[in-house]
Amino acid sequence: AQAPTTSTAATVVATTPAPANASALRLTGFGALDADWDARHTMVRTPGATPGAAYDPLTDWSSRFDGVEHTQGRVVGFGMNWLEPGVEWRVARDEVLALLPPDAVLVEEGPCSEGKHFLFHSATLGEAFDAGDALQTSDGDRIGSGGYVVVGLYSFDGPFTGDIDTAIVMIGSEHLNPNGC
Repeated sequence: AQAPTTSTAATVVATTPAPANASALRLTGFGALDADWDARHTMVRTPGATPGAAYDPLTDWSSRFDGVEHTQGRVVGFGMNWLEPGVEWRVARDEVLALLPPDAVLVEEGPCSEGKHFLFHSATLGEAFDAGDALQTSDGDRIGSGGYVVVGLYSFDGPFTGDIDTAIVMIGSEHLNPNGC
């Protein structure tokens, strides 16, 4: 693999290593099969809440993972929270990166008024999402092809100063939205 290069536009372009063979590698974070995700996390069971939407309680009113999206048996999106707000963005980014397969590389990053956003690529995710159980919308459109993941790190207490309160992780496309977060 080639070393990442940085341009003046704060964009990183990297060559993605060959997939680690998704069928052999058990994904346990983003892209995990629901059963593998459920085996590693504690579902929050709140009356009236959608089962499987929140995991790993932090307090009586918050959880580490919320808005968890399950599509065709895989985890394809989630919000990630911290017990105390104001986590330094690099720490948050690294914690999110730990939930991606080991072959995930940074492709692009950009600022926005509320934080930062990143585009990662993983050939392993691409293989998992493009397999026979390829993710499709109800209209039959394929999603997740290519293994791109968008990570947004946000501060909701005013302009971004380097600390974040939440992360949003979701299936991405080949480029970040040029209009910001």
